[in-house]
Amino acid sequence: MLTDRQLEILLAVWANPNLTYGDHAKKLEISENTFDNHLKAVFRELGANNLAAAVVRAVQSGLIPPHMLSKSGTAEE
Repeated sequence: MLTDRQLEILLAVWANPNLTYGDHAKKLEISENTFDNHLKAVFRELGANNLAAAVVRAVQSGLIPPHMLSKSGTAEE
């Protein structure tokens, strides 16, 4: 099971894949190292090797409702 913060990070990266981890970390007010550690934990927990696989597994497991993802592939706020 993902923590709320891990889920927040997964959705943030999915919604804005062009941002650097440093940019994401700044927006979330955490260090880049902490951000990276959370994202690695997400991949490990979901058994995924990349972002797309992590999102698919999160949807399949019910962690992310499919309606939260738009047709363009970004998370809706």
